[in-house]
Amino acid sequence: MLRILKYKWAKNEDKLRESLSKLDTSEYIEYRQLVKLTFDVIFNSDGGVRNNGILDVDKITVVDDGEYQGCQLFLIPFDTYQPDETEYLMTYQDYGSCSGCDTLQNILMYCDKNPSGNELNRLLDLCRDLIMRTIKPYTGSWYGQEGDFDQIDIDERKIE
Repeated sequence: MLRILKYKWAKNEDKLRESLSKLDTSEYIEYRQLVKLTFDVIFNSDGGVRNNGILDVDKITVVDDGEYQGCQLFLIPFDTYQPDETEYLMTYQDYGSCSGCDTLQNILMYCDKNPSGNELNRLLDLCRDLIMRTIKPYTGSWYGQEGDFDQIDIDERKIE
């Protein structure tokens, strides 16, 4: 997990819970939307990171070479003119073709209109997993702020 995301999760988790509770689950929701919402609320809500600014969540690139099941990679650029290789974050999510093998479908099949209770907690867990899996694929001197994007080891199920 990236150090900066651990800090930002602790600071903005309640904002994300509130945003998730307002999702209209009667409409189809895909992982890309969940990634966009998660990083917008967790990372961008307080201005991003020092000199690096915010993530451009409207320009998320999804790499998906699966069909009925597989893994989606999400490349999230920083909001900068023509980002270079050091100006991306990346996370992933495995998916399946039915509610028995796909986490998001399984959560949403129990929601009426807006997530609440157990469904809301499970959605928040899914968002936390997206945050915990995030890496900065290309490192290097990043305006002297390398420490924020160091990988750190933490308990797999908990961000404190």
